[in-house]
Amino acid sequence: MQKIRFRDILGTHFPVQILPMKFSPFGNQFKKDGFLVLPRFYSEDTVDRVLGDIESHLEKDRWTVVDNLRSGARSFWCLENQDRPRMFKFNDLYLDLESVRNLGIGESITPKLHACLGSEPTLINSLYFEHGSTQGAHVDTLYMTPRTPDGLCAIWVALEDVEPNAGPMFYYPGSHRIKPFRFSNGGYHTVPEEMEAWEAHVQRGVKKRKLERVEFHAKKGDVFIWHANLLHGGSPIRTPAQTRKSLVFHYYTAEDCSHLEWGPQLRHEAERAPWLNRLPQGVSGVSPDQLEAYGFPESRYLRRHTDVAQAVQSGDLVSGFDHYASYGYRESRAI
Repeated sequence: MQKIRFRDILGTHFPVQILPMKFSPFGNQFKKDGFLVLPRFYSEDTVDRVLGDIESHLEKDRWTVVDNLRSGARSFWCLENQDRPRMFKFNDLYLDLESVRNLGIGESITPKLHACLGSEPTLINSLYFEHGSTQGAHVDTLYMTPRTPDGLCAIWVALEDVEPNAGPMFYYPGSHRIKPFRFSNGGYHTVPEEMEAWEAHVQRGVKKRKLERVEFHAKKGDVFIWHANLLHGGSPIRTPAQTRKSLVFHYYTAEDCSHLEWGPQLRHEAERAPWLNRLPQGVSGVSPDQLEAYGFPESRYLRRHTDVAQAVQSGDLVSGFDHYASYGYRESRAI
């Protein structure tokens, strides 16, 4: 078995409370296996429209937040080399593109998510990939620890047929039943210094249960739903030029979300899951000179930092960019 590695995803966690969950037969299958595959769930026309919207968006929007899949560094799309291959994770496109959001909370997928979680789902993020993530085996609860043990799930949507050399998603069926590792602070959220102990714990669980690694050679429009504790990752890319376009969405239960200060940011639509209308992921450490060449995202900065917005409104500061150039950059304030 390959050595398990990890990468941060979102970094939200809750104190754990155990609440009862109820599952439908569909949800019982998910609870038993830790995953479900929905073949050709979305039509090719639907997928093509989404891909077209994403491409148009990336041509126009300078401030999409991206994570470099090679280095892990977070930046803005406008500051990156946009030549192909685009080895990036594009964050939070669901906030700007309704077609992307529809894949995550549409009328067809919402009942499936509700059955898997045993509760109303709430969409909290989206990740777009043009290539395989090559992310090592991990479980999402390490980085997005839900308040309730089963209060998180995710889906992976294939936006094209996945070839074996393009770095397919892999997973270990039944691995969600490995007893979760409890860190020294008593919680399940990652403690970086203790990840080697977590890796050893998971490897013992895989060996004890004789679990096998499976690659998901998806077809365009397929949907893969997985449990928060399913061990999964991205296989090595053997043909670097080959794409593996996909979208990933993560969901907390509405019950868990009700315990956060997210109420005003939740958007509800009939027959669909709620979604979190929040600020995109923040980026820090970008020099003012780099940003000035592209025009500063003023409204985003002021919305993120209300103290700066108040100072601008009162006339104590000329603008959000004035604050960032004079103070915010040195203070490592996120944009």
